[in-house]
Amino acid sequence: MKKTFEFRQVQLLLYLILFHVSVFWAFPETAVNIHIKKADIHAKQHDFLRAIEHLLNALEIDPRCVEAYLKIGDLFFNIGKIAEAVESYSAILQIQPNASTALNRLNAIIHYNSGILFVRRGNFEKAKSEYQLVIQLCPNQSFPYYQFGYLLSRQRKFSDAIPLYQRSIELYSENTSAHYQLMNAYFRSRDQAKGNHQLKKLRQVRAQKRLRLAENDLKNGNIDQAIKFYNRALDMDTECASAYARLGAIAFQKDELVKAQEHLQRALEIDPDFAMAHYQLSWIYQKIGKIQKAVKSLERVVALRPNSAPACNTLAMLYLEQDYCLEDALILAKRAIRLKPIASYWDTLAYGLYKKQKYEEADKAIKRALELQPDYTEYLTRQQAIQKHLTE
Repeated sequence: MKKTFEFRQVQLLLYLILFHVSVFWAFPETAVNIHIKKADIHAKQHDFLRAIEHLLNALEIDPRCVEAYLKIGDLFFNIGKIAEAVESYSAILQIQPNASTALNRLNAIIHYNSGILFVRRGNFEKAKSEYQLVIQLCPNQSFPYYQFGYLLSRQRKFSDAIPLYQRSIELYSENTSAHYQLMNAYFRSRDQAKGNHQLKKLRQVRAQKRLRLAENDLKNGNIDQAIKFYNRALDMDTECASAYARLGAIAFQKDELVKAQEHLQRALEIDPDFAMAHYQLSWIYQKIGKIQKAVKSLERVVALRPNSAPACNTLAMLYLEQDYCLEDALILAKRAIRLKPIASYWDTLAYGLYKKQKYEEADKAIKRALELQPDYTEYLTRQQAIQKHLTE
């Protein structure tokens, strides 16, 4: 993730240079908007780096997209990367020299940096005034609240600092500095219970950061590095169910079934309602021939995630193969098709209708499967079996 992010930062600088040499032409607005919308979704989930990735993709399509630069600047500002935020806001001024929003953001950053400078010089009153002004100008940025809270902590005003740290965390849930200082403020205020709770939260946040790094490595095929980050996440938070579940999935892919089962069962000890862990465990049970346990796991998944098409289809097929709950199997197969009408789900429905001796309906279903995936041997075999009954 770090190398990718650094590369993206270099790309951002290149886009700034392009403003001076490129001629503006029409860009496909729809593609730009798609990336911006995806960035907004990730930003709401506090996955700010991935949001920035999408915004940089938007700039690849339209290097003069003011909205993308503004959002990038705001995201960088929010996570405390001030220099990168300044670059993004400055890019807007190269396109629209009188853009008031960008000018206001840059003005806020001047006051933000002044606040930090005043703190270093020990002039806390002037620093306080600067941070208050920044918050007034940019009320939705995490780090000004954190810096203001830290200033108050240095003055041993822990009760006043606590709501500022809380607001900082609301705006940037992975702000580990704010989490740490909030924990410290609780302990200094002699609130042991809240301090201990915040310590646990801090460990969880640190673990989540390692999870993001692991997910990125997994996405790029760096399995061994991903495993290291998942284990580091567990070092930070021994009850990180997601890390155990991911390690279980990796072990399953490596056909290390005993290890996979141990990881997934540990995940479920921590979080009994972890649908993904139940689903992955069902595949292990299927592979080792414990079909009834697989059924139980899938029933749990469907109860937790009734709109999971893969779970509905897999459970339907297991019911059919065991000649069990045939009506329920048909309901599940139809639900899977409504959610995602792919060939394998139509095949499951065809098999269920065949089992119920509804051959005409089964024939229609298998034809839909073959329309989506022609000449697939298993579907052709199923069609022959169905048509044999239709011609009798």
